[in-house]
Amino acid sequence: MEVNLRDFYRKYLDQDKFPNLRKFVVSEMALFGSKYLCEQFFSKMGFMKSSYRSILTDEHLGNGLRVTSTSIKVNLDKVIRNKSQLHISH
Repeated sequence: MEVNLRDFYRKYLDQDKFPNLRKFVVSEMALFGSKYLCEQFFSKMGFMKSSYRSILTDEHLGNGLRVTSTSIKVNLDKVIRNKSQLHISH
């Protein structure tokens, strides 16, 4: 029988019998999750800054990171269809 780690702790680590261990596990899982998200975010930031350094402004970098760090799905076909001009002249 295979059980993922979160379900294992939820099912077999009774809150009444092991309150301190369960509290520790929950905090470690939260710490690991937030560390993973930070590492992923900084990896994307490093890629964007190194690949496009010559053309990025602070606003571009901020918007790019906002897009890469969200879980919202974008309908690019609709966005492109609604734009009358895809490139803004300088």
